[in-house]
Amino acid sequence: MKTTKSLEKRMELAKLILHKLEQQPLRWTPLLKATIHVSGSPPRLYYILKYLEKNGFVKHEIINEKPHWTATEKGKELLKALSKDSSS
Repeated sequence: MKTTKSLEKRMELAKLILHKLEQQPLRWTPLLKATIHVSGSPPRLYYILKYLEKNGFVKHEIINEKPHWTATEKGKELLKALSKDSSS
């Protein structure tokens, strides 16, 4: 089913984003470079990031006067749940 594949792809991208941001806050370009093989395009990454931000899983922070994305505690919990699901 196409919808299932699409959802799986989005969940895989969300998991990758959260994994990268759990390790360290990242600016847009390094995050894009780290996820482009899964996201496939900048707009797709942008929409997933905005979804994660809207739901409190990631947030924008200013570090050294530059905007960075970072995982919130809620995002780290989601990452654990997603990692459990994929390992079972």
